[in-house]
Amino acid sequence: MIGGQIRWRDFMGYMQLLLAQTFTEKLDLFFETFDINGDGAFSWDEIFKIAKSCLAQMFLSTPV
Repeated sequence: MIGGQIRWRDFMGYMQLLLAQTFTEKLDLFFETFDINGDGAFSWDEIFKIAKSCLAQMFLSTPV
């Protein structure tokens, strides 16, 4: 996401995730999306960014 806008590549990745049929396909897409350096594993920095993103979404979508 850049300046409140989503990149086409990211949009298509999310659309693939929604259309994935099996758990394995969803897991593969999750890794492709969040494995920033592409090494096939999550570093602590990547895990931190995933958690931060999830928490931000959770708090943004919670009614006040």
